[in-house]
Amino acid sequence: MQTQKRSWIYSGLAHPRGVVLARSERPRRRLRSGSSLLLCGDEHAWGLRPFLGHLCRDGGVSFSARAHRCTLEDWADSAGLRAAVAEFEPTVVVMSLGLCGAPSEKTAATVRDIAAAARSSRGTLVWLRPPERSAAGAGLRQQLDHAKVPSFHSDALELPRGPDGKLPTARGYAGWAGALWRWIG
Repeated sequence: MQTQKRSWIYSGLAHPRGVVLARSERPRRRLRSGSSLLLCGDEHAWGLRPFLGHLCRDGGVSFSARAHRCTLEDWADSAGLRAAVAEFEPTVVVMSLGLCGAPSEKTAATVRDIAAAARSSRGTLVWLRPPERSAAGAGLRQQLDHAKVPSFHSDALELPRGPDGKLPTARGYAGWAGALWRWIG
């Protein structure tokens, strides 16, 4: 399936009813054929992995994912992110991590450390904020803004969720991936 069609289908799943999607005549293209995307992070990265993989494959973009059930501190304390970036040399790194508590100076330093590791191959870093509205999400947004890390507003999407009400369903992850893909370009 063509990337354009798949991204429209996926992103349409995540937008609220009554919202009209429109396409500009000249979409910006950060992920051209031949570029690469590295997806890293927590269980949300794991859920997004197959759908972003399809979009990358359709667009001729190399794709790699490093998803674990880890915290912000786990990603900053390990050399895994730097190793993945050095090995894959991504054009774009998408980081999916949230805060496990209130923001602090320690979390600000951790965000800066992760950003430096993700950008170590001169790729663009995009932070995928958690899909729920919360005080921790607002704190993360402030931390990211302060560190000058662009972030995707996942909390603005209406994602179908599973019975626990927390994690998105497969349809929710597909919609989230499509919306992210259209935003990244």
